[in-house]
Amino acid sequence: MVVTQMLSKHRILTQVAGHAMDVLKILPPLIIGEKEIALFVNALDSVLTECRKFPGPMWELGNNFVRAALSSRRAAQRRAVSV
Repeated sequence: MVVTQMLSKHRILTQVAGHAMDVLKILPPLIIGEKEIALFVNALDSVLTECRKFPGPMWELGNNFVRAALSSRRAAQRRAVSV
């Protein structure tokens, strides 16, 4: 949940370390300054705060899955009609 929110809301690419691990991996650029560190910390704080709210990012994630499924279904129906 945190990884998808970091990317979609803040354009920061992160990765979980493994199954059932509470570790978030980041790979900062070779040259990083205070501004970039503050940006990351603020983004992470924002995402973690949102995760504690109801319904929070879970609603958005479910909404995205439904939209993707409907879009895929419509595309398949259009292909079937055009054949």
